[in-house]
Amino acid sequence: MINQYCDRHQLQWDNRIHSASLQSMVLLDYANSGSKEFLIAYSELIPGQAIPMHCHEHSHSDFIISGHVWAQLGNRKVELEANSATYFPAGTPHAYEAIGNETLCYYSIFPCEQKGQDVITSPVDQSEAMKLDRPNMDKTRWAVAESFEKWMFWEPSKGIKGIQWTSLFDSERGGHDEMIVGTMIVPPGGRYSKHYHGQPEAFIGLEGRGVLFCRDEVIKVKPGVAVYVAKKQIHGAQCHGSTPFKMIWVYGTEIASTEWSWTPVEDIYLEGRPGDY
Repeated sequence: MINQYCDRHQLQWDNRIHSASLQSMVLLDYANSGSKEFLIAYSELIPGQAIPMHCHEHSHSDFIISGHVWAQLGNRKVELEANSATYFPAGTPHAYEAIGNETLCYYSIFPCEQKGQDVITSPVDQSEAMKLDRPNMDKTRWAVAESFEKWMFWEPSKGIKGIQWTSLFDSERGGHDEMIVGTMIVPPGGRYSKHYHGQPEAFIGLEGRGVLFCRDEVIKVKPGVAVYVAKKQIHGAQCHGSTPFKMIWVYGTEIASTEWSWTPVEDIYLEGRPGDY
């Protein structure tokens, strides 16, 4: 079986996503993980550099892990920092400008099940881009700080010992039907019960360390590791160490339903199982 995960610290820059003004590497795609539903990349842009106005046939979401950026969609412009995210619908003109003193670092997630994984960047004239007016509110949300959303608990019987999660973009938060993007935290000593659902899913390690259970595999996850989980594949997670284990999660809903589905396949433990890693 093709490997299901990739560590960005083991990859080389390849710039398949943008121009030479940006350093990028592809973490997950069909070639290295068997993921036909997602293409996930990591990028860095030094302060003072910009990605000029452009568009893609694919929609995509970026999650910022460090630095500051002016993000622009059409004639709307917002300043964002770490733990913020953007979602640019397919065909919409957008641009980034790295500001401040810290390198802008972020992950990009492209849903690819319908349009394939050949992501093409097309330049857009600034005057044409300014004709698009998409307010960053409610049904048209395209930029959000993680702190805007309240953390929610998932497994009722676990309470605060269970995972906490947010949904940053979905059909209600921005009107995005291609994928659901959010973040999740497994607390120290905590376990996210093994389960499956009808949507494909991908995870990216942000903070702390833990493992993801994928079928019979136990995959060690740290910041910079991305993991692909096929639809209806059994998976779960467990935190290692004394600090929370935080990840980006994304549901692929281009073809699969946007309705939540979650079927556990094990008894629901309050805490992690020491023998499972």
